[in-house]
Amino acid sequence: MTGTYYFVDQSNAPHGYLFYGTDFTIQALVQIANVFYNAQIACANGASAPGVLHLQAGYSPNAYNTDPVTNAPRTYTTPGTPKRLRNTAMSLPWGGLNDVYGSWGPPHATHSTGRVADLGWSDFQVKNADPKPAWYMDLIYLLGAVILSTPGASMPYSGEGGDLDKTLQDFTGTKTATTEGAANAHFHVQFSS
Repeated sequence: MTGTYYFVDQSNAPHGYLFYGTDFTIQALVQIANVFYNAQIACANGASAPGVLHLQAGYSPNAYNTDPVTNAPRTYTTPGTPKRLRNTAMSLPWGGLNDVYGSWGPPHATHSTGRVADLGWSDFQVKNADPKPAWYMDLIYLLGAVILSTPGASMPYSGEGGDLDKTLQDFTGTKTATTEGAANAHFHVQFSS
């Protein structure tokens, strides 16, 4: 564990607890974690996320830090203590299916090259929300903005997550009626090398 990110326990997986990534992927993940954490602090102190991301990391605006209604920079309210980046799955050192459920099938079918990571947002749920789940959407949008602004990182949609609108559709309605559905809400992030 570190101050800005952590890994979800996979000790029950048949292949053990493994989070392999290429050097580029690891460096990009650390950058995403640090920028996301620091941006939450700045936003809690009244700064706008696009300004924070530009000043902290030289990031340019993207769809996640632009308000779709006004086309102006999106501002965020970040609640309480900053959330650390939750890494739920990466790859195995020698490739192959990253089987965290013991079923030897999807999900994680694309987690075989060290260039994919799942960044979860179950920590962004509003506690005691009715109906469940309810999300701190500003945190989700802020994380999306950081990911899409990070050089070499993208979120191509697949059945394993990705594009925010489609991911939210996956994790609304009946799928999130179970704890597992809400707990597995995440961005599926692919890195260029």
